[in-house]
Amino acid sequence: MRRRWCIGACVLLGLAAVSLARQGVVTTISDQRYIGDIDASAPDTVVVMSHGVQITIDRPDVQSIEYLDQLDQEYHDRMAKLGPADIPGRLVIARWAMDLGRLDLALSAVDQAVLIGPTDKDALALRTSIVQEIANQHPTSRPAEPQTPAVMPPLVLSGNATTLPAPATNPILHPVLTASDIQEIRRNELRLTDTSVRFRFDNDVRKRYAAAQAIDANAFLSRPPIEQAVMIIASGDKLLSDDVQVMNDPSAIQLFKQRVQPLVVTGCASVGCHGGPGGGSLYLAGTPDSEALTYTNFYALESYFRQVPITGPFGAGPARRQMIDRTNTGDSLLLQYGLPSTVAQIPHPPLANYNGFFRGPDDPRYLTIQAWISEALVPLEPAYDIPRPVLHRANSEPSTKTTVPAIATTEIALPPATSPAIALPPATLPASKPATSTSTTGPAM
Repeated sequence: MRRRWCIGACVLLGLAAVSLARQGVVTTISDQRYIGDIDASAPDTVVVMSHGVQITIDRPDVQSIEYLDQLDQEYHDRMAKLGPADIPGRLVIARWAMDLGRLDLALSAVDQAVLIGPTDKDALALRTSIVQEIANQHPTSRPAEPQTPAVMPPLVLSGNATTLPAPATNPILHPVLTASDIQEIRRNELRLTDTSVRFRFDNDVRKRYAAAQAIDANAFLSRPPIEQAVMIIASGDKLLSDDVQVMNDPSAIQLFKQRVQPLVVTGCASVGCHGGPGGGSLYLAGTPDSEALTYTNFYALESYFRQVPITGPFGAGPARRQMIDRTNTGDSLLLQYGLPSTVAQIPHPPLANYNGFFRGPDDPRYLTIQAWISEALVPLEPAYDIPRPVLHRANSEPSTKTTVPAIATTEIALPPATSPAIALPPATLPASKPATSTSTTGPAM
């Protein structure tokens, strides 16, 4: 009986300890911070359970205890005390929230600072740090593509992708992005300079955002639509951002349609290359005559990466390289693979009759794509909420036995870009069927 009583007492004490613990942040007098379940019920010590490790701190060493369920209110109280043009005050709050592990609040505060001062170096640098920290905590999933069997079974995809019928031989399974995927890309590629983009704000999302941020709704509604959209999307709340419908293309996508995609399609998307079964793990629609195919081509390039051999200061070895590298533009495989093998730092895998489609790094076509990556796209790769599509499945990667047709030399001038935000250099390309741009119309709200 006594043993049962002791066990029961231990269980009750354990439950009491759990009930006393609250999520929060303990800051010591030496400015160390511990985030986890806090039990401050003892008079002499504070216990923090962080990642399964129990940390006991003597009371005299505790500078402050802040509970996460109080941080939202404290954030709103601090923001409410700031003047409408107080950039330094917002940056202080952003750093405070960042130190406490509330990156969502930090991003919201710094985004307001950037909207007030779009060229403020401190605000832009802090925003870059916060976005990078968010990306580190929630990396974009890029699962390895499965090996293709000799006979391809029917493919069942989950998520947003739908499948086009596959040819009977050497199947190409090409999921096309849906309308919701297109919205995801448009939202993530918005820039404050995209003043010509139109929006539809559903379900009173602007008033809901103002209420969630404890800001004056009328003042928020008086801002330009592009600022309203960017602030709502930057909040990181999908219930809010999904109610922002972007009705036409941001400048980055406009330029992709008008200037970049025609070059890529002509140079890479022939049937003998990435437009057919010999293109390895990357498939591109050679006739992107719909908005869905254009966005799918964009996302195919955006999400593609390879392990390539490189030689650096610490020796030789494999390194991950992306088709579109927004941080180190020159490392983008889209540029490197287009250069002649004698010039490229990362040459294209050897193919018969292919030695790049740029003449060199001073080729106008190279400069057009380089400027698009470095100036038109948002600086940091977005963490797209899109299941990575199976863009291409073939029996093998391209081999030296694969023959691609020689690229024509007839050149025509590309049409000028309609977006005034980014000035790309003039470019020429071999003649090809131009992509058809499908625009969505709707009233600005």
